[in-house]
Amino acid sequence: MKTSIFFACFFFAVSCLSYAQSMAFIDNTAPVEKKASEKEVPLHLQFRQPEFPGGQEALSEYIQAHLEYPALAERHGREGAVVVRFQLDETGKISGVTAENAIGMGCEEAAVALVRNMPNWKPAMQGGRYIPASMRVPVQFRLY
Repeated sequence: MKTSIFFACFFFAVSCLSYAQSMAFIDNTAPVEKKASEKEVPLHLQFRQPEFPGGQEALSEYIQAHLEYPALAERHGREGAVVVRFQLDETGKISGVTAENAIGMGCEEAAVALVRNMPNWKPAMQGGRYIPASMRVPVQFRLY
């Protein structure tokens, strides 16, 4: 009985000491020194999304002002959203315009034409350089 208590205490002491020794080498609070050439760039400055000139509100106003509702869709009361996918190059020029979904009666064609005729966007930026980007814009067809 005394032997089993002794071994239990011995194993407990050894396990505590080995845990304490392994923890002595982990120091999460120590600051990591950086080289002088590695300047820390804030995360929000590393990448900038493409933007319609004037922002999201201007994009909504542009869509509302320039969307031509197809006559057939209007006659039949067709409503819905067409998601248009397109690419922007380094200058913000639009290319590769396609409709991702269909609601019919000419709505996809009208949405694609609307996006093709948009002015150039402010291009995406990463690391201080303009880069190409892929975009998706929903075009709502609603009868008021």
